[in-house]
Order: sequence, then structure tokens, then C-alpha cells
Amino acid sequence: HAAIVHMGEQWRKSARASLKTRDNLSEQLDVLIIVFAFDAYTCSHASPASTDMLFEARLTAPNAIEQFVAENRNLFREVFEPYSTPLTKKNASPQTLAEGFDIMCRACVRDARSIKHLRDLMALQKEQILSMLLN
Repeated sequence: HAAIVHMGEQWRKSARASLKTRDNLSEQLDVLIIVFAFDAYTCSHASPASTDMLFEARLTAPNAIEQFVAENRNLFREVFEPYSTPLTKKNASPQTLAEGFDIMCRACVRDARSIKHLRDLMALQKEQILSMLLN
């Protein structure tokens, strides 16, 4: 439980520090993708046992996993909050976009065949978000 909480705190701390220096949504998405997709991929594929450890964490510390996910989604929601108006026009909200982004990051980290494949998947996700919010 403590390891999961610590890892989440470190990732969010890193993301928040980088987000402060980014001026636009494209750059902010890059930060989130680096931390919550690429860093997560690196962590989860660090050894053959990594996948088993994550599965075990879901079984033995479900509250920690829920807290980890909720706090990540809160950070994502903060990034998407300035775009409430275009989201509302599309029957969405910063919270629903944050949830979708979180789900996509975790699915891509889990299912990507390589870091290049992850890069391609997340580039598509980024383009879809930018298109939805800025067009």
C-alpha cells in the first residue's frame, strides 16, 4: 500500500512541477503522457515480475489502487478544467475527460507491445483530445 501511494505521489509531484512551466494544452498533455504513460510503462515493464506485482497490488491493496487512480484523475481534471465550455458543448466535462484519459493511459501501458507502439497510441490519444478541445 505504502509503495503504491509513494509512487503516485512522486509521479504527481513530477507532473505538477513540469505542468507549471507549460503554456498550452499540447505541452501539458506531453507532460501527462510522459509521466503517466511512458514512466508507467517503464516501471511496469522493468522486470518480468512487474506485471505480477501490479496484479498482486490490485488484490492486496485495492484501496491504494483506488486512491492512486482518483488522485491521478484529479490532476488530469485540473488540466482539463479550463476547457469546460467546449467540453459542455460536446456533452462532456473535465471529469469525464480525465476519467477517459486515465483509462486510456492505463490500457495503453498494459497493452502496448513496445515503447514505440505506446508512443503511437498516445500520440493518437493526444490528437483526439486536442481536436475535441481546440476545434
